[in-house]
Amino acid sequence: MIRKSDVRWWVLEVRKHPEAAESIIEELAKRLIELDIQNEGLRDEIIQLQRQSQAPIETEAAERLRRQVSTLQQQIRDTNTHTPSVVLLTDTFEACRIPVSRAVQLARDGHVIPQDQLSSRPRHMIYAQPGDQLILLTSTGRGIQLEATGLPQPGDSTGWTLPADFQPQDRERLISTTVTAASPRFWTVITRKGLVQQLIHTDFDRRLAQGAQLVESPLRNDPPLALVDGDEGDLLLVTRWGIAERVPHRTLIGPSSAAIEVGEDDQIAGALTVKADTEILIVTASGYVMRRGTGRIASRPRPGGEGKALIQAYDVLAVLPIKPRAHLLFLTYSGRLVLVSLADVPLVERLGKGTQIHDFTRDPAVSVVILPYMR
Repeated sequence: MIRKSDVRWWVLEVRKHPEAAESIIEELAKRLIELDIQNEGLRDEIIQLQRQSQAPIETEAAERLRRQVSTLQQQIRDTNTHTPSVVLLTDTFEACRIPVSRAVQLARDGHVIPQDQLSSRPRHMIYAQPGDQLILLTSTGRGIQLEATGLPQPGDSTGWTLPADFQPQDRERLISTTVTAASPRFWTVITRKGLVQQLIHTDFDRRLAQGAQLVESPLRNDPPLALVDGDEGDLLLVTRWGIAERVPHRTLIGPSSAAIEVGEDDQIAGALTVKADTEILIVTASGYVMRRGTGRIASRPRPGGEGKALIQAYDVLAVLPIKPRAHLLFLTYSGRLVLVSLADVPLVERLGKGTQIHDFTRDPAVSVVILPYMR
């Protein structure tokens, strides 16, 4: 394309070098001839395409186009299996995955997660990297292993789906989910009322395969609620009422025992393995977040203490390891995603309510994950 600025440049060149005017005109003429030839060729192609569009598409050409579309769709699916995902699950084990980029866009647009074909709303959410394995903890005390990349996305022809080869027992419900990249040597299993037990990975895998209970609690309605790497470091437990306890994993070897005295109306809300003094986030369902250092949470020599209050709350949703420049992604009761930055959450060392980063009064949060830094 010839622009006005090009014409001005040619005029300036002729004025500066009048002796070269003839050669400049000849070069311009050659270029215009080339452009004219190209235009003629393009006009011929347009005419041919118009004629082809008016003629019926032959079966062979249509089949070739279908194959090309199928190949592109497969490439898109393959690309999505190599990107981090947000996995969503219902209490009845229906599951799907959403690429993180799409989940963030849904949150920013304020849209509800597509819930076609669902028997209930999603209540659980977890962040998974490619190759991660999910372990689902159920109300009957068993665990189910699941690969995140094998799950469909909302809108796929398959929609939401149950884990492959899984048949829920009567009234069995999903309690919580854990993600792992590789199985540790020891797993530490924590029940709703704070009972803990360590299982060597071979015993743990055997119980998964047989559908056996991971921990047999003597308490009523006390299924496994959390699962953490028990190889080294300390186990940090936080209850819904904001009470925390920290004990070394090495003290948990042997029969199951109570790691913390949990109140009658209280229960475990989250668990972490702490291998060094670091910072954690305590997140509530009403939208408050407290950033605490673990250095001042003393490690007890043996399990069974009363714990220490870390936050003034009765609705602790999760305890999470902090990440630089991270965001929290909430799933609400109505099925919406809410993305909140942690940039304005200060580090505190005193008991308090924390910092309110979102108001979930009308639509409480039911699950939360921490996402790494994003633009």
